[in-house]
Amino acid sequence: MTDAVMPLNDSALISLLRRRAEALVNEDDAFRVEAIHERGWAVVPVESALHFDQDDATRLATAIGHIAEEVYAVAVEGLHDVQAVYRVRATREGLLSFSAECGLFTYLLIPSESDRFAVLCSVADYYLVAGSEEFVEEANGADIITAYSSFEKFATDRALPAEKQASLKRLISMYRAATSTSET
Repeated sequence: MTDAVMPLNDSALISLLRRRAEALVNEDDAFRVEAIHERGWAVVPVESALHFDQDDATRLATAIGHIAEEVYAVAVEGLHDVQAVYRVRATREGLLSFSAECGLFTYLLIPSESDRFAVLCSVADYYLVAGSEEFVEEANGADIITAYSSFEKFATDRALPAEKQASLKRLISMYRAATSTSET
């Protein structure tokens, strides 16, 4: 653990952040479609293993850095041995440290005081970036159409089991339909 990723122990703040996370994430560890609509957000899935690699962390740090200096990583799994909330510096190093510490668990990254974006870090070989079209595109390093095309290539990889492909295709359909952009 580094000072870029610090466990949060303030029970009142943890409760507040968990309520915010529950408003965004459903029991299937996916974004609530109605929450995406209410906020007018775009959502794009990104292929990943254990959250972020160096390129992902660099792009996300740049996009997040326009909004916040730090984010909260809120556990959305009900595991008792998992730290409930971390404070994470919104830097490349902070996001890479978070990935190293929490890559085996599902967490939601949210800014401290606003609902301007959220990043749902899944253990299912992808993460979800949600926010304004500009935020999502900067965080992905590509426009929304290109980002979806890239994820579709991953989702239809014949090396993946059919069940995994079907799950990823459902994910694409759900979030493409929910995304507020006219591009997709």
